[in-house]
Amino acid sequence: ISRLNAQLQELGPKSLDRRVHIMEADAEFRELQQHINELLQRLEVAFKQLTEFSSKVAHELRTPLTLLRLKIEDAAGGIDPELSETLQDELKRLNNYVDDALLVARAELGQLPFCESTFTICSVIEEMSETYKALADGEKRHIDLRCIEPCEIAFDRHYFQQILHNILSNALKHGRGT
Repeated sequence: ISRLNAQLQELGPKSLDRRVHIMEADAEFRELQQHINELLQRLEVAFKQLTEFSSKVAHELRTPLTLLRLKIEDAAGGIDPELSETLQDELKRLNNYVDDALLVARAELGQLPFCESTFTICSVIEEMSETYKALADGEKRHIDLRCIEPCEIAFDRHYFQQILHNILSNALKHGRGT
């Protein structure tokens, strides 16, 4: 049982193709092994289907969203400017959801392109601070983004910016006060 548990603990989304094996076992344990492996097979298939579905949906949504955005831009003169801006904001938000879904699907398939570089966290915060300060001002709030001391990291800069964007967006959306 402990060897079986150890094998099961090693399984994760990227290792669902592995199966458990019990070397010396009586018939009941071999039957349990067979059932666990059948369950793992079904999980592997379902996980792949779900990931592929997410990816396909995201790809299929990109084209109509782009077309809508372009049509709104073309018709900007004939649409109320406030409505045009609201529609553009909503399309941008939907586009971000699609991009996030594609990113998750790629990550789950182990196909996430990763371009590691060395940079300081301060440089990313400085790049993003003006945008988030403006967003906070728009909500009559204050946001204080600053580095207390430099910190250099080796990571994919783009993904780090996305992580920080998600944190700051959630702070503005769900937080209160400064």
